[in-house]
Amino acid sequence: MEPLTPNNQVSFHDSVKPGVLASPHKSRTIDGGIVKQNDLRPNLGLHNNPDMFVCHIESFLRHYGPCDVPQAKIDACMTRMAREANGVLKRSSDGKYSWVDFKILPKDSGIHEDKTFRPLGKIVNAVLAEKTNNLKFLLVPNTELASDIRGSTHKIDACFIDGPYTGPPLQNREIKTPVEVKKYRHKWARAVVHLQILGACHHILNEDPRRMWIYGLTFENTMASVWYFSKSHSVKSAAFNWVEDPRTLVQIFLMFANATPPQLGVDPTVHIGPPGERGVSYVYEVPDEDGTPLFFKTGKSLVPQRPLCISGRTTRVWEVTQVTSADGKKEVNGKKVILKDVWLDASDEHSKTEAENMDAIFKAVDDYVDAALKPEIERELKANPNLSRETLLSDPAAVARLTMQFINRDPRFHAFDDATKKRLRDNLTNKKYRSMFLTKLHAWKGRTCRAVGPGATRTPDLFHPKPLNADDIDKQLEDEFKKDRGFGTENATVHTMNAPDDHSQKANTVDDNYRLFAPKQQSRFIYKEVCTTLQNLDTVGDVIDILCQTVDGLHILFAAGWVHRDISSNNIMAFRFSPTQPWTLKLADLEFSRPMIDKNRKPRADPRTGTPFFMPVEILSRRYLFETYLLATGITANENLADDLGIDKSSKAYLPLTRFSWIPIRRLKFPANADWDKSAERDQGVNHNFQHDLESVWWILLWIVTCRVYCDTSANAVSRMFKHDINDFDGRIVAFKDVTNAIAQSLHGRLKENFAPLVEELREDMLRDYVVRPIAGHLELPESYSNIHAVFATKFRKVQATQGPWRNMKLERRKQESEDEDKSSIPLTFTGKRGRDASDAEPRGSTRKLRI
Repeated sequence: MEPLTPNNQVSFHDSVKPGVLASPHKSRTIDGGIVKQNDLRPNLGLHNNPDMFVCHIESFLRHYGPCDVPQAKIDACMTRMAREANGVLKRSSDGKYSWVDFKILPKDSGIHEDKTFRPLGKIVNAVLAEKTNNLKFLLVPNTELASDIRGSTHKIDACFIDGPYTGPPLQNREIKTPVEVKKYRHKWARAVVHLQILGACHHILNEDPRRMWIYGLTFENTMASVWYFSKSHSVKSAAFNWVEDPRTLVQIFLMFANATPPQLGVDPTVHIGPPGERGVSYVYEVPDEDGTPLFFKTGKSLVPQRPLCISGRTTRVWEVTQVTSADGKKEVNGKKVILKDVWLDASDEHSKTEAENMDAIFKAVDDYVDAALKPEIERELKANPNLSRETLLSDPAAVARLTMQFINRDPRFHAFDDATKKRLRDNLTNKKYRSMFLTKLHAWKGRTCRAVGPGATRTPDLFHPKPLNADDIDKQLEDEFKKDRGFGTENATVHTMNAPDDHSQKANTVDDNYRLFAPKQQSRFIYKEVCTTLQNLDTVGDVIDILCQTVDGLHILFAAGWVHRDISSNNIMAFRFSPTQPWTLKLADLEFSRPMIDKNRKPRADPRTGTPFFMPVEILSRRYLFETYLLATGITANENLADDLGIDKSSKAYLPLTRFSWIPIRRLKFPANADWDKSAERDQGVNHNFQHDLESVWWILLWIVTCRVYCDTSANAVSRMFKHDINDFDGRIVAFKDVTNAIAQSLHGRLKENFAPLVEELREDMLRDYVVRPIAGHLELPESYSNIHAVFATKFRKVQATQGPWRNMKLERRKQESEDEDKSSIPLTFTGKRGRDASDAEPRGSTRKLRI
């Protein structure tokens, strides 16, 4: 059972997955692995449907077209083609244009579609006579496609390439725009050609890191459509009749003929480098602070996956070496660093990259330390008039003592024991805490993909929703639609919002109701440390060591007033200089981090960010756990919590507590400083708080000790808790409220003694605080989180100190499917958890009917 990190997450290592298989629910990073691309197509449709839009061809060309083409240029091109001897276009006496070679419609040609559409090449080449770029059009039916990544067993009918054709074979990365054709426009033919163009574009985007977005073309008898696939959303133009409307087809081809490579989606800051021992390499440009481009040649790919979803963060992570120029031939120093290439939400002025958030966190911590030290220094100088400030601050022991003094005075740390306070003091002294984070060398923001265009209609049933895996999907779809009496619907209008409930529910692991489909912008980072992730550590002991440090890292965020909001087994990194040294924490992926309390942020429920395996239950359910015990009106006095606890009726606590039923939690006690006027209400938006990040650590712990230790019994016991479907969380909530003895008994024999109590005690403490805090009106009181932070620190360290046989237990890994995966230098893109970033916006949608 493996977590699928929607974004996404950075994985600075060779991907190694646990061996227990998971249910096939949708996630942003469900991986195609080594599955053949033509077998993958139906599942691609299922997973990309939520990102799809349709708009009329006129709107499409205005908003999504590669470039603008003046009407006069279109007129001149058509006039020229009509006047050419043996031309492809003719003009009647009444000024109407028609294609010379398509007097007989494709469906009536009586020959195979390969030959039926052969004259299309003449049409395109006639238009390309006016090109301003190097595009060339190829008809390539039954042509082998070569690929740098696995799974390329598909073929295409035609394509645009940039420059001369050097094949066969035709290399996927040479294809700028794939084209698919069908003689017929029956329902089954539409379903097949839609999946074919999706599959072709999906593979190219995965293979080639130069591709920012991609266009596609489909022809179905007399109808044609243009497609645009991007990191934020994808769009299909409504079909138009290219036989009756030659002008629109000429306009489309002229757009391609006059577009620059960046307009066609080719990144000008990524170059093909010299081949190496791992195959083809790429050279990335990353400007330094002065704007001077630095060049980094790719080596080992650290995220070898084939995500099924095109939209999202599509993170690529490489081991790179700096080179002197874009040709990649000469290295600067041979030192390996990490390059992370990711697409992030660009719509919100408050949206920050992980590098920007890291800087903001560092500033918040330093500001806190400076402000907290100031009164301590003043008291010290007042008590010692002969002591200078410079002398005081130059004494490490004195600074450590003063730091401990302000930690002791801060109510947020009142529950911390001495050992935890000492670690916090050490980390806050001389900015040592920064070693817990990656060292950023360079950061850069690049191009932005298009926003959703005006008139674009959400179309979540565009691709056939059934996840088929047959070799002959044409036949299966044809048979299915014949049964539905859909075979004869040559030009039927399609209702675009009628996806079957069962399929749409299974596909829903993203907060569609909160999706803005915001434009995404390139972000590129260079980090100093080449790390591994927590989930790829070798032993249970290694994991516990890093989780202990993770809790310390969350204490730093707590001190800064920030929450991470995306804690997962891929975002908790581990680094060491040599195999003989211990692992140290590197807390990564800070894109979604923010201050927990921000008065400038409009109150609202958080979009659900994170990996479903490790997401807090309140974030998953969008509901505070205390609401379970809220009573409906009209309940008698003997049935409420106030009477059950024996609260005096004259107490200010009495009336607020009468709203609740008996709560079956041990040692339930409300604080003396409860603010009953702020007691939370039903359906209050859930805000990510300081405890939620700790809960994610708990879920990681549970996953490690049940699903990663070669123990089927424990993995089966928690199968309902670890789901990829973001809306399938009932089993998770039930378990969190009451982890049964069966789970404790299912643990591996070497883990029961230490980890059964650890898992249960942490769960019970979290549940108690989750219920008490909002009822007591303390959701935004930072010191109300002191106890749970202290409990995590002491109990994790207690287990770490036992040094039992559990420490050397090996963690289960999924074997590499093939040896050449290790040798490939091409990263299969890695989308984000959210993949599509769930935005705080209303859903886009419509019941419009378009001819698709």
